[in-house]
Parts: sequence; C-alpha cells; structure tokens
Amino acid sequence: MKRKLSILFCLVLFTSLFMTSCSKEEVLQDTSQITQGGDWRVSLFSDDGKDETADFSGYTFTFMEDGKVIAKLNNNIQYTGNWYISSEDLFDDNPSSNSKELVLSFSQSILEELNEDWTILESKEKLLSLEHISGGNGGTDKLILER
Repeated sequence: MKRKLSILFCLVLFTSLFMTSCSKEEVLQDTSQITQGGDWRVSLFSDDGKDETADFSGYTFTFMEDGKVIAKLNNNIQYTGNWYISSEDLFDDNPSSNSKELVLSFSQSILEELNEDWTILESKEKLLSLEHISGGNGGTDKLILER
C-alpha cells in the first residue's frame, strides 16, 4: 500500500511540474489560436508613437493554415499576403531575445505598413499584441489585433 501511495505521489508531482513548466513560447508553437476562431480586426496600430488605427478601419484579417493571410475591406475588397511564426530575430533588432515573431508580408502598398517582423508580446484566443522596433531609426510600432 505504501508503495502504491509513493508511486501515486510521484506521478502527481511529475504531472504538476510538467504542466506548470510550459512557457508562453511553447504555447505559441501551436498556431491554431491564430488560424482558428474567426477574423481579426486592428484595434491599435501605432507607427512610432503616432496612432494610425483609422487607416485599418473596416479591415478584417483571416490567417490561413497554409501561410496565407486574407485582408478584406468592408467584406468587399480582398488582399492576400503571407504570414509565418519565427523564433529567430530576423533583423537582429534584439539579438538576445528568445521571443517569437509574427512575420507579415503583403504586396499591396495600401497594407505595406504591416509588412514587418512583429514580436509577439501577448497571444490569447481573442488578442494578439505585437511590437516592431525599427532597425533604422529605433522607432517602435505597435499592432494589436482582436476578435
């Protein structure tokens, strides 16, 4: 009986340690929270401290599992781009960082402000908080997407 209790205790201890050791980065390896659950809308876009959220009014963004992102303006005009998650700092903005990046690329000039390697600050079912620090002038852009 003591042996069974010891084994059970070890199993419970191991399971609790394993479950609490998952970091934010491990969660972000699963992109389903980005691709599933519906369209995203820009709730904040700040370009070097200047609020330009209104530039994306009426847009929805759908992230597809095949790496495509579809931007629709008022459910009418549609633009297609690409996206992926990177664990590398593509442009050495902060080489010591272990953060994940959401890389966006649209060929249409109307969406070029979004073409960046966005550091993922927060990722939840209904919220993506992103930041880009420019390698050129050191300015900080912020992008918050919400469902």
